[in-house]
Amino acid sequence: MLPEDILIVDNFYTNPDAVRKLALEINYQEFGGMQNFPGFESEKSFSSTSIKERFQKLIKNEIIISPREYIFGKFRYSTENDYAQTEVHLDHDVDWTGIVYLTKDEDCQGGLSIYHHKKLGLDSAPVQSELQDFNCKNIAEFDSKYIYPYTKLAENWNLLYYIPIKFNRLILFKGSKYFHGITEQFGNSIYNSRLTQNFFFKEKVKKGVGL
Repeated sequence: MLPEDILIVDNFYTNPDAVRKLALEINYQEFGGMQNFPGFESEKSFSSTSIKERFQKLIKNEIIISPREYIFGKFRYSTENDYAQTEVHLDHDVDWTGIVYLTKDEDCQGGLSIYHHKKLGLDSAPVQSELQDFNCKNIAEFDSKYIYPYTKLAENWNLLYYIPIKFNRLILFKGSKYFHGITEQFGNSIYNSRLTQNFFFKEKVKKGVGL
């Protein structure tokens, strides 16, 4: 059974074929392999108030969107041979990560995996008050010391959860908390490769929490 902060919502969009059609027609940019995800990202974001409200309903709290800091609604696609600097990683500086898969089911391969950090014995990243135990001032420093050096070393990670990709499936999870990564890249074009719409956002702190 998955933790309560890893959510799966099938049939997320009412008309997913229209969303996929949009994703296939728009312009994409590439980053020369310098980015932390494989492949290409759309130049523009596509979202709506209803999507924001849907996320708020799912996590039972208000969310904070800041497109200049982290993307909300951009499409990405990656083929079998696309490169990224990282594999297992954290999405720090945000609270939640949402991924809607738009690859047709007949082309889907692999999924999203959540990992245990063997060297540190951790199932999730330390919270701010625990970072001093690792001689780190912030999560970015923790990442540079304990995640990035091992990002592509399979022997450093044990699989905790595996969620297969599926057309029109949303996976919504605490991307800043869980060590996670893509399990498989596939396809040779945008039409048969891993095609997603990605959302990153923060959760509004509830009054009285942490006081």
